[in-house]
Amino acid sequence: TVSALIFPMSQSYIGALSPKGSEGRYMGTFNLFDFVGFGLGPLLAGILRDYTSIDLIFLSMAFLFALATLLVVILLPTRPQNKRINNPSVPSESQHIRPSWPQIIKNPLVQAIFSLRASVSVAIGVSFTFIPVLLEEDLGTSSTAVGLLIGGQQFMGGAVQPILGMFADKYSKHIIALIGSVLMASSYWIATFSDTYWILLIAFVVGAGLGSAMSQVVAATNQVQIGRTLGLSTVASIQSMAFAIGILIGSAGGGVVAELLGRRFTFACAGLIIIVGYLIYARRSSDNKKVVT
Repeated sequence: TVSALIFPMSQSYIGALSPKGSEGRYMGTFNLFDFVGFGLGPLLAGILRDYTSIDLIFLSMAFLFALATLLVVILLPTRPQNKRINNPSVPSESQHIRPSWPQIIKNPLVQAIFSLRASVSVAIGVSFTFIPVLLEEDLGTSSTAVGLLIGGQQFMGGAVQPILGMFADKYSKHIIALIGSVLMASSYWIATFSDTYWILLIAFVVGAGLGSAMSQVVAATNQVQIGRTLGLSTVASIQSMAFAIGILIGSAGGGVVAELLGRRFTFACAGLIIIVGYLIYARRSSDNKKVVT
């Protein structure tokens, strides 16, 4: 519930700040902190679990939430301050006539980025659920090593977000998403067979980290572009739902697959879902050539 209130609003806020033609650069910079946060969490949690107690992990989370709330209350303006918002000759988001929900859901680009983000999120759900089990039970690694792999994947994704954002503004989003999907799927297929920690570390940090960043920055850029027509907060909320559904399917569905076919097969399925998600994105987004190039 908390994340459902935070992520759509923060993404639409950054979207409102983004000048036309620079959506990738702005969203990429914002996603940098998103990825780094996801990376620091597992890494610090692993260290705290190894050397202190699990209670301290939850106390730390509560403190960080309280600190973030305080900073928002003190520092964040009610509305983004930019020329687009302050210029009365340019209609603000609230002045647009909003399409109905059926029109929004039927929009090809909304469906495209929903499928792209959901497929990546399914893989992330599988990773967060089964990588710790694979590393600790099958390979006998420590919690810190688990946190290093998951955290390193997110750090890699965050580090390249601003650069990838600029690429998404200038070059083909289809090609960027394709390369990202192939890289990410390859890392999960490697996890299906490899029993070597260092191979898995490199595969997930370079393949999944970089690949996920490429897909996510394309989805975020398209989200702002179509959000200017359909509503920034509306589209952001739909994409947050895609992320939540993907995590749920990856975790719960992965559990079913693991029970029936074994834990390793969940990674193979995740890789396949990533490719299918990209194919749906490529097909549906081709109907919006004015937005996606």
